[in-house]
Amino acid sequence: MVNPGHPTHPSYPPVYPPVYPPVNPGYPPYYPPQVQIQQFRFQSSSFVFGSDARQSMENAADALRRAGYTVLEKRNDFNAYTLVFLAPSSLRVQKYVSGNFVFGSEAQRAAEEFVRAMEGQGKVVLEKNVSGTSFTVSYLTSGYGGYTQQQTYRSGNFVFGSDAQRSLNETAAALQGIGAVILEKRLEGTSYTIVFQYSYKLETQNYASGNFVFGSDAQRSMAETAEALKRVSGVVVLEKRLSGTSYNIVFFAPNTLQTQKYVSANYTFGSDAQRAAAETAAALASQGMIILEKNVAGTQFTITYVYGGYQYPY
Repeated sequence: MVNPGHPTHPSYPPVYPPVYPPVNPGYPPYYPPQVQIQQFRFQSSSFVFGSDARQSMENAADALRRAGYTVLEKRNDFNAYTLVFLAPSSLRVQKYVSGNFVFGSEAQRAAEEFVRAMEGQGKVVLEKNVSGTSFTVSYLTSGYGGYTQQQTYRSGNFVFGSDAQRSLNETAAALQGIGAVILEKRLEGTSYTIVFQYSYKLETQNYASGNFVFGSDAQRSMAETAEALKRVSGVVVLEKRLSGTSYNIVFFAPNTLQTQKYVSANYTFGSDAQRAAAETAAALASQGMIILEKNVAGTQFTITYVYGGYQYPY
């Protein structure tokens, strides 16, 4: 019998760290989960024209086949249709019904944009139905919605419809910039509505300015405030709305933005107040503060600012 402590023993000297035999990568065996196939029966809504129903049915059948699903039956009932198909049981049929647009052409364009958004996410569109000034789109989606949430943003009232239209486009671009999927954007006179999907619930915050002496000063300050807010970590500016000699800005932020306000004493001359406001703003900026608003009214000034780093929630 060999003494384990003897130098000729194969385990002497010991090896650190110890070397173990290789693990068999095929054990334990892996069995991938089996996809459960289910029969779906989809009934469309009623179309205005039978030709539109037939076109929508054919488009849906083609989309199902391209996705690899078996179409068992497609039946046209003049202004509606029925589709029967086989698809994974994890899928669900979702229906989206829009609000009312001013013109039917706007509803048609919005429906096409919605369909492109769904197809861009790999979803199968089962129905696109424009009826008057609204639309309906039905589509196949995962039964497990994950973290994506459908949300609606409604703007305030603008003075002119053209201002609302411009803000609508800016808001949609800002949402798309953070990865949101726009489902619907709808102008309603001097306000607008945007419906979108995002990975988590976004809470809006509001910044309301003080009153300026002139509307032109408020207009200039609004643009400066919007640019300043964009420099705060995680902030997305949604809406800028001028109202006479004041303005309102709506934005998303990951946490509650806590603003600070400095109100000066009264100076003898307005020019002194103007110069002091610039000096105070520069001093705050040198300490890492972001100046949101600088408002000189007569012989007194107000400066609103926020710290540019992490914002702690309430």
